Amino acid sequence: MSNQGVIAGADVSVTAGNLLNQGRISGTGTVSLQARNDLLNQGQIQGRDVALAAGNNLVSEASRAINGAGILSGISASNTLQLMAGNDMTLTGTRVQAGGSAALIAGNNLSLTPSALRDDNGLLRGGDAVSLITGKDLIVSAGNDLQLHGVTIKAGGSAALQAGNDLSLTPATGLDGKPTTRTSISTGDSLQLTAGNDLTIRQAEVKAGGDLIAAAGNNLNVVSVLNETETDSYKSRNGKTRVTTTTTTQTIDQQALTAGGNLILSAGNDVNLVAAKLDAGKGLGVSAGNDINASTLTTVDTSDVLETRKRFRQTTSTRDETVHGTEFTAGGNLAMQAGNDITLTAASAATKEGGITLAAGNDV
Repeated sequence: MSNQGVIAGADVSVTAGNLLNQGRISGTGTVSLQARNDLLNQGQIQGRDVALAAGNNLVSEASRAINGAGILSGISASNTLQLMAGNDMTLTGTRVQAGGSAALIAGNNLSLTPSALRDDNGLLRGGDAVSLITGKDLIVSAGNDLQLHGVTIKAGGSAALQAGNDLSLTPATGLDGKPTTRTSISTGDSLQLTAGNDLTIRQAEVKAGGDLIAAAGNNLNVVSVLNETETDSYKSRNGKTRVTTTTTTQTIDQQALTAGGNLILSAGNDVNLVAAKLDAGKGLGVSAGNDINASTLTTVDTSDVLETRKRFRQTTSTRDETVHGTEFTAGGNLAMQAGNDITLTAASAATKEGGITLAAGNDV
């Protein structure tokens, strides 16, 4: 079944082998779209309660470029929203919104990314962002990998993001590989991030109004990165002497996890923290079946001053290095437990009211 026009009513129910929507499907009551095989949405779907199900793949994407912009697709429910795919679910350049609770469930892979569209001349233009907003609770679950790249997620209640294999929270990148859009996740209540294998959080804004729990069956990686070096150069004169000053500055994009309640990190193997910032309103706990590693990033600032006057030429150089470690801050108790080693390099730990406990099967 293919729709390029408008389907509207009180309750709308459509069942087909394959379902393509490039128009608008709306209902004042329940909107139910079921595809025995694939469901592709390149238009708008809205209703009070919305349920989309595909036996194979479910895709919602911005359709094409017009003057360098895409035709934004959207799925919205004033009450509850359910998206289910037997295989893969892909949301690209799509706005998904529910006034109540929402559930996105894929049997295999689930990915949310901004669109990258080409205009009529074949030039790559900036695409549309992808957002997932709920008034109440949110569940996003993938049987295999869950990939969130440059997505905005806001849940008025609690949120649970689950992957049977890997869960990645990373920025979207351009053709040059540079980050363009950060992933942002915020909840009014608790937030759970769960991966059967690896959980990676890099250049993402992650905030929970209540407890924040991040758990990985294998490795948990919370990674800050170095920003590109910025160079500034200017010229001046000091009498007959010409002075050229060139400075370079470097900063880090610090990965922060913030919880209004407890912040709990756990991994079956290693917990790897690279110049991260962990902030808990209540207790903070980190546990690893193997090692807890808190490593550093080093930024470098330089200054080169070149003075020239006739046959005189002199350069004065300075170089400053700053080591950035992981910051642990808790309103209550702070505890770390590792089956093997705990390695904290240039880290800082502080609690407002509780104590600090470190326990390792081997070395601290």
